[in-house]
Amino acid sequence: MRRYLPVLLVLGLVVGLAGSCSDEDGDSESEGWQPCEPSSEAVLYPKGPKNVVLRVGQRGGFPPPAYMPDPLPVLTLYGDGRMIGIDESTADQLVPGLAERQLTERELNKLLHGAEVACLLEFDSTLELPETYDVPGVAFEVNTGSTTHLTYAVGLGWSEMDPNVPDDQREQRAALIGFMDDALALLEGATPIPTDRLGVFLSRDDAPPTPSDWPQVGWPLDRPLADFGQASPEAYPEVHCAIATGKDAKALLAVLEGLPPDQAPYWLEGRSWYHVELRPMLPDEGDCAALVA
Repeated sequence: MRRYLPVLLVLGLVVGLAGSCSDEDGDSESEGWQPCEPSSEAVLYPKGPKNVVLRVGQRGGFPPPAYMPDPLPVLTLYGDGRMIGIDESTADQLVPGLAERQLTERELNKLLHGAEVACLLEFDSTLELPETYDVPGVAFEVNTGSTTHLTYAVGLGWSEMDPNVPDDQREQRAALIGFMDDALALLEGATPIPTDRLGVFLSRDDAPPTPSDWPQVGWPLDRPLADFGQASPEAYPEVHCAIATGKDAKALLAVLEGLPPDQAPYWLEGRSWYHVELRPMLPDEGDCAALVA
């Protein structure tokens, strides 16, 4: 199964806050959602190369296997103006790479004003779909330095969910889709960056792969798989996680070159089989705990 769903559409219902955030005295039930008012001045945000200003990524859905970290965010904007997302040329690989683009101050402020209009800076909200289960959603996290707000929208890219959408959600969805489109457009022409830090999640399998012709690879590092990493309580007790850097990260990625993108291999060491999941790490992600929600 593919690890990363394509980013297409954002669907949603603000629980208890479906009304206009620009008209606090209005009847939220009858008036429906209205865009928020943008500020006349630049939106404040935390400066610094590891300070997350905006992050958009997939969450939820079916529980992943125990050895899998969270998917890569669709995009992350940092306080130094760098926007980092998935390198489109590697999006279909087992381990996608990263690409970045340096935004101008004007582009950054325009994007944050767009977040204001989409009401992403006003409150936290969870956007559900009635009669919908185990469908992943999109999380929008915006940090102005003094406040951080999270909007979670269920149904990213699932056009078959459209019949489940109440009419009073459609205007807000359109605003979120517009904001998403604007943000992703800023990644056009992004420059690929090397993957020099990998989160490595692994768990031992009790039996050989089934079917027997499933891809199988050998462990390339000097440190044995059995002793690699430490238990990851953020995932499951039987899962170990470690951070591979430099030549170790390159060696792990080299093993996967040319393998089918929809078949994660079994890793063999001696007579033991392992599931191994590799996840490129972003500048603000310091350890394994950062890779598991």
